[in-house]
Amino acid sequence: MRKFFITFLCFTGDGRAAQVDDLWKSFGRVQAIRGLCLRLESGQIHGLLGPNGSGKTTTLKCVVGLLKPDRGTVKFNGREITTTAEYKSSQGYLPENPALPDYLTVEEFLVFSAKLKGLKAETIRKEVNELLDSFGLVGVSDRLI
Repeated sequence: MRKFFITFLCFTGDGRAAQVDDLWKSFGRVQAIRGLCLRLESGQIHGLLGPNGSGKTTTLKCVVGLLKPDRGTVKFNGREITTTAEYKSSQGYLPENPALPDYLTVEEFLVFSAKLKGLKAETIRKEVNELLDSFGLVGVSDRLI
C-alpha cells in the first residue's frame, strides 16, 4: 500500500502547542475526520502519514482555518481559532501542487500573496521585508521563483 505524507511546521507566539480536540469533518455521507486529537509542539516539524483519502489534507485545512470542522476545536496560543482576517493573516498553507507564477520574483510573489490574504497596503512592504529577513531570503529576493 502506498503511503502519502504531509509535512507542516507549527509556530505559535509563546512556545505553547497548537491543540486539536475531537475534530470531526464530513463531506455529505463521507466522514473525512472522526474525533481527531493532536498536540503540535511549537517550532517543530510535524507530519501526517496515511493513504490517499485518509483525511490528511482535510485535517490541515481545518487546522489553518480554510475549512470549518463539523465538531471539535483547534487552538493556537490557548485560544480557539476563528476564520477572521486576523487569524487567517497569521496562517500559511501551500497546497500539494501549487501553481506558482514563474514570472514573479521572490519578493513580488510575497507581495502578491499578501494582497491575496487581504493585508492592508500600508503594511505589506513591512511584512514582506520582515519575512525576507526572517527566512534569510533578502539576497535572493530579486530572483524568479
